[in-house]
Amino acid sequence: MTHPKRAGLAALVTMLALSIACAQGNLPQPVQAAISDLAQRLEMDPEGIAVARMEEVTWPDASLGAPEPGQMYAQVQTPGYRVVLHAQGQRYEYHTDMGTRVTLVGDGPQTGPGSPEQEEIMTRLGMIAQARRHLSRELGVDESAIFLAAVEQVTWPDLSLGFPRPGEAYIQQRTQGYRLVFEAAGELHEYHTDRAGLIRARDGSVVTERITSAPPDTSARPAVVQDAMADLASRLGIAATQISVASVEDVDWPNAALGLPEPGMMYTQAIVPGQRIILEALGRTYAYHSGRHAVRYAGIVYPEDATVSVYALQRTEPADGNNFFHLQKVDPQTGEGEVIVPFISDFATTPDGRDIVVASRASRSHHLLVATNPGGEKVQLDSAFDFGEMALSDDGRRLAYWARPGLQQEHRLYVRYMAEDSAREIALPGLDSGRYTGRGLVWNRDGLAISVETADGPRSFWWDGETVRPLGDFSVVGAIPRASTLVILRAEGNRDVLAAFMPGEGETTIFTEARDLQSVAVPAGEQYLLAIAGDGGAPELRRITWGGATESLGSIVGAERAVVNVSPVGEIAAVSYEKEEGFLSDVLSLSGGTAQLLTTINEPGVAVPVAN
Repeated sequence: MTHPKRAGLAALVTMLALSIACAQGNLPQPVQAAISDLAQRLEMDPEGIAVARMEEVTWPDASLGAPEPGQMYAQVQTPGYRVVLHAQGQRYEYHTDMGTRVTLVGDGPQTGPGSPEQEEIMTRLGMIAQARRHLSRELGVDESAIFLAAVEQVTWPDLSLGFPRPGEAYIQQRTQGYRLVFEAAGELHEYHTDRAGLIRARDGSVVTERITSAPPDTSARPAVVQDAMADLASRLGIAATQISVASVEDVDWPNAALGLPEPGMMYTQAIVPGQRIILEALGRTYAYHSGRHAVRYAGIVYPEDATVSVYALQRTEPADGNNFFHLQKVDPQTGEGEVIVPFISDFATTPDGRDIVVASRASRSHHLLVATNPGGEKVQLDSAFDFGEMALSDDGRRLAYWARPGLQQEHRLYVRYMAEDSAREIALPGLDSGRYTGRGLVWNRDGLAISVETADGPRSFWWDGETVRPLGDFSVVGAIPRASTLVILRAEGNRDVLAAFMPGEGETTIFTEARDLQSVAVPAGEQYLLAIAGDGGAPELRRITWGGATESLGSIVGAERAVVNVSPVGEIAAVSYEKEEGFLSDVLSLSGGTAQLLTTINEPGVAVPVAN
């Protein structure tokens, strides 16, 4: 919405959420028509009606998105507005064309006084009023001479809200909020806010402190919160009474993805009101996103102040005659390490480093699989002639691993629920024992992807917790965090193709092609991948966006192959490779769009950054 003197601001505004009486005369005609209609229905003064939200939309036909049973409508796209009005403590939604046709959706108000949406509207209006008062004091002018020019919905990268002060550190937490633009004496002035009452002026100073509210009444939780708790209880195999609600935040998602986009998928570009629900259970924190009656699992929430460590093997003297490595935790800033599990052969860990599974050699022909937790407790999970690749789900609840029970036997795939006493063998359909080699195991939020190598090339399968079905003739090399998408690697002529694949949907988009793609890592909350590509030369670390834009972050001269892993927070990556001088792992900081070397670990094996 723009004042006649401020037409140049139109490009700034992406979605308006204002409370301005139509008497000001600067609302679009369809919105004024909706206000007039509601005023007549409620027999009240239009001055008492607030515009909570309005957005331009194109309706698919002349029904304006609200068809009535038995009515026929012209099948022509109709531009108009979706308008949300607030009056007498209630919420009303209108659909309009670009003229004076308006339709009230439903028979009346859709939310009552005291609803989360009403509270958020009032908080936003309070922030606008407080910012105007602050600007009035700063400029020495009356508030009536200050005009609200625009309100833009923004996601700030951290708690500086886009106005950082030199020398001050801010929590690196993506924060939903608003950019408020005021006009006074022909000049524009900005204030930035979050969604809960924190306002910053251009110099970074806090105009008002965060508005706090009383703890939520858990006796009357919204249905979406109950649905989220039920889903988490099912995922973790616990009772809902073991789950606590940490917070419920109202969010206007920018589109139908609800903040959880999948690569290659298209979403309706319309604001979707919903919630971000934070739950706590079994020592971890979990997020859910809701909107339009849908509730989606958003994965584990890592602490804002989480530090990143790098787990790596450390070569030892053969003190026990069998195991030659310790598992150490390395500080990426100093390179200093401490042993956390001694005398092992291999390991797997959750992204937060809380749960670790190690393989250790009991004798020349016998290995043990042992789980350890933050309390130092150790539990023997299995024993076999030897073990292959293993992978823990992010919540530490499930472990997948390849095991060879005896010398004359082939590797078999097992999945173990950590709370259970035994593992279950997973049979792969269409494959005979001994006719394939077990390869990659990748967990995502919905299940387990399994890759094997056969005489005819790679094949992949999907296990949803109950059944196994084939995915295709390719390898699964990663998964998009907080999503259902897998990252697959397939051959096409003499090129490797890195693509997105959704079980049940198929391939959705191609990320990149190269001659020799060796390894992939996917950061959480970002829309890019890290990949190691050979392309006939030294392995190169590349940043590849979901749209296919590729940027080189450096090459590993003198190496033939490399593996990359990335931390769930903190933008720390580890690139592991072998040269003539031995096996090395470069620990890199990716902040600022570059790859800055922090330290090099001169030890065998692949290094894995985790968020402690």
